[in-house]
Amino acid sequence: MHPTIISKVPPLCNGYPHYAHLLGLSAAKACARNDTQELTDPLFDLACNFAVEDAIERYRDAYAKATTTTQQSRYPLILCSCGFAKHNEKGVFRVTDVVDAIRKELSQKLTIQAVVPALGEFVGEARGHVLTAVPIRKRQCYRFTDPMMRPFLRLKARELRRVLRRGST
Repeated sequence: MHPTIISKVPPLCNGYPHYAHLLGLSAAKACARNDTQELTDPLFDLACNFAVEDAIERYRDAYAKATTTTQQSRYPLILCSCGFAKHNEKGVFRVTDVVDAIRKELSQKLTIQAVVPALGEFVGEARGHVLTAVPIRKRQCYRFTDPMMRPFLRLKARELRRVLRRGST
């Protein structure tokens, strides 16, 4: 495994051994399917896809409920960016943190006004209640209802990046 790939694992797993083990198993599966013992960047991307497919069903279902629409939407972009949003020790993040993560992690530009409605919907039951609203000093902030959703979204974002890159070429 190349050192640059090794350095990608801890941020993706966000401190959860479950995700580290899942990524390790998925990396082995990607190498086995390609008859190699060397985990390259493209194979690591494949491993991340396998990890999403093999993730606990509750997280796959929560993502699907939160992002599924009959039309193309920004829900996947916004929700995956929540996984990268700068947060405090209690996992609380602000709308501006999500906007920053959209720009930094997914190379997209959205305004606060475009993000706020989606975050509000992620708090509601119709979108699976993946976020909880946390009012701090008269500002609406958010945190994941289940903190293990954050690393799932970080893995899912890798797939979303590839889709966004293909769409811009």
